[in-house]
Amino acid sequence: SFSQSNYSALIEALNTQTLQLGTEENPIKFGALGLTYAGSDLDKRINIIDTYNWDFEGDAINTENIIWTPVQV
Repeated sequence: SFSQSNYSALIEALNTQTLQLGTEENPIKFGALGLTYAGSDLDKRINIIDTYNWDFEGDAINTENIIWTPVQV
């Protein structure tokens, strides 16, 4: 299994590549069950999902070092 730092490094590396393109109906499924990534990589992960229609399955963000800022709606 990948450590959090290795999985975060993988997300960072994927974000710099031109990846296989999925569709909304048929996204590229990336099995990541039980893996966690750093909060600083959330934007990179979202970019991969939005740009290439990838579906990360089973991973989670590590929220230990995230500072949440309240937003008034």
